[in-house]
Amino acid sequence: MNKKVNRTLDVLAIAVFLVGTSIAIPVVGIAQETHSVPITKKEQRRADRQLSKDVRRALEARHIDTANMLITAQRGVITLHGTVPEPGQIEKASEVTKAFPGVQSVKIYLTPYINGH
Repeated sequence: MNKKVNRTLDVLAIAVFLVGTSIAIPVVGIAQETHSVPITKKEQRRADRQLSKDVRRALEARHIDTANMLITAQRGVITLHGTVPEPGQIEKASEVTKAFPGVQSVKIYLTPYINGH
């Protein structure tokens, strides 16, 4: 009977250890993703506006026509809305925006401009 109790305690100890380590892993991952200093809504809006302006400048520097393009930023997600004169500029705009520092992801809603329509 003593062997059964020892075996049961061993199995129980292993189970507690495994459950404890499996719970600790996600907690560590969540702790690393949070910001050390909270940012206010006002600061976030200011950062979003600055990021969208910087992305526009980067696109213009690469000779992408942004005259008919609305560029918005929200917590690192850039959205491009509007038209471009050539279809090739859509892919180019996507590549330039994705490579820009601070950009987490890009949503593209661009279409080529068709003359006369």
